[in-house]
Amino acid sequence: MSAAAPIESFGELAQRFPGIEEQDPVAMGVFAFHVATHDRPEVFNTYSSLDDPAWRRPAEEVLEEVRQWQEQPRDAADRLPTLSMALRIVRRGLQHAELQTLIPQLQELDIDEGMTLVGAFLERNHYGTHTSLARSPLFPDGRTQFRALTDQRDSKTGAIRLPYGSSIIDKDGNALDEHIEDFLRTQYPRAKSGQAVKAIVEGMDALNHEELEQLRSQYGSKAANLLYFQTRITQLNDALQQNDHAEAIEIPPFKAVSVDAYSAWLSGSAEFEVMCEAARVESIGLLQDEDGVRVADLVAVRSSALKSEDDGQHSGAGIYDSIAVNPNDQAAFRAAMEKVYHSARSDGALAYQESIGVTDELMGLVIQQYQEQHASESRVTQYFGHANSTGPNPNLLDLHTQEGILLYDKVWLLANLLLSEERPSDPLRGRINSLHSIPDHESPLGDAVGRGSLQVAYAAILAERFFGRPMQVEFAGSAIVQVRPLFLEAYAPEVVFPEDQEPLIECAGSGVGDQVLEQLEAGEDNSDKSGYVVFDSEYGFTNNTHSNTRSLPKEGAAIILSAASTGHIQALCREKGLLCFYPKSGDLDDVADEVLFAFGEGERTITNTTLRVISDGYEGRIYQAEQEAEAAQA
Repeated sequence: MSAAAPIESFGELAQRFPGIEEQDPVAMGVFAFHVATHDRPEVFNTYSSLDDPAWRRPAEEVLEEVRQWQEQPRDAADRLPTLSMALRIVRRGLQHAELQTLIPQLQELDIDEGMTLVGAFLERNHYGTHTSLARSPLFPDGRTQFRALTDQRDSKTGAIRLPYGSSIIDKDGNALDEHIEDFLRTQYPRAKSGQAVKAIVEGMDALNHEELEQLRSQYGSKAANLLYFQTRITQLNDALQQNDHAEAIEIPPFKAVSVDAYSAWLSGSAEFEVMCEAARVESIGLLQDEDGVRVADLVAVRSSALKSEDDGQHSGAGIYDSIAVNPNDQAAFRAAMEKVYHSARSDGALAYQESIGVTDELMGLVIQQYQEQHASESRVTQYFGHANSTGPNPNLLDLHTQEGILLYDKVWLLANLLLSEERPSDPLRGRINSLHSIPDHESPLGDAVGRGSLQVAYAAILAERFFGRPMQVEFAGSAIVQVRPLFLEAYAPEVVFPEDQEPLIECAGSGVGDQVLEQLEAGEDNSDKSGYVVFDSEYGFTNNTHSNTRSLPKEGAAIILSAASTGHIQALCREKGLLCFYPKSGDLDDVADEVLFAFGEGERTITNTTLRVISDGYEGRIYQAEQEAEAAQA
């Protein structure tokens, strides 16, 4: 190694290495070659201290790469780098420097603008896909293939199509930065999928009253709602068939029977026999899937009254019968139809109809493939219930199952309409963004998450869009079996967030209330006390079995600093009627360290022992209590 006189200024550096000011890769490579062949520490120190923004960042990357290369154990004969090696070092340094600017930009730019920048970065740095190909007669050991990413770009959409199982590398064999790869494989296609869904949904007609009323007069309200919804869902599913990131909405096969069959039955006409048999034969087809494979044994014969059920004014809930029957049994099928028809003339039904001013009611039918799954002794195998497109808090969508209620974040659902959601890699510590409040992951309700519940929530959102009003969808598993208007009282918030006081913490909240509470210690038994408790995490809580569940107060609130999907504390707070405050995303640790805690001698103590906590059931805010705020100002 030879000595090198330190370069004293950036001007001298630019003069010695023409093109380095513009970060020309060849000039940078020559410079790296120069640095790597001299071992005086002053060379590194001087170059690292050259204070020029255009040079400093890439120079530091280059110098660090050179330093690491020189520190590798080699024979003296191998220590002298070639210009090629220097250029490789520089390319990596420039890539790292560019990524420091590019990655933050992707969080701020429009998705297409971000793709333009990423595409330019990939082309400039000669990235491509490396794919292992299967063995073939001409290549018995298989082979690998490298294709430039620029050759795999869709000319219409600008998207880059990545072969399955491929890795992305540059020409030097370096893997692509994980943030950029995630943008290519997930963020960009997901965002474009969202744009496609939005364009399709917005392009669909708003409520067509004439079409809906025509269906209602022919088949009754329940069948009309389902037919109307199915037409639009089929159109949507077909349009998104090639969209890998969009969820399909499932509606089981069904047949609508017109009110004419009821009129024929009521009058004793022989035409009823013909219509009943035609309905039975068609119902047998409902037992099979599209490939002709039998997937069910029964159909559900459901009422569809014209004037007194699911018509936007009257729900008719529980008034009329529904029967499960095997359509291969001719007598049983006829009896099922007649039983539903008789229910429209029962004493209870006639009294109900009279109470709402309905006379001469007519009855259509919905005949559906009956939804059921094999039973299991160890777990719930099928969830069923209903989802309301809106609730007391307009930002929430409540999904009711036989095991309890899931609260979905309607704001998130609308922003990510029909998009699939990746579950957290660590189910005990990650967060499911679509849910506002997390159920206990060890409870049967927690098991419902990911078992079709997200598709059901999306279906409720779409029903509200297509019908132009709040709607309720009934479901079995992930299948939508009914769609009906939802009757709600006007939403009136029970709490008001103060406008004249800045909150210490803004977060998500469950429960509704405005309370001033004293601090309670998380490690103590607070089961008979009133106050608030701060928990670092939900991890470690198990309903009714873990001793620290006694840390929860009898009355008051829990504040959770770290996001987690176990849902233990949240579930317990709901059961006990406590307010609960937790992160919308990420953690509250850093904020809490600034506004709630003081640190000394290795211990953390609460600085604000009295807090005012407010939740409207969706948002949560935590304030200094007035007396403490006044003391702080004094």
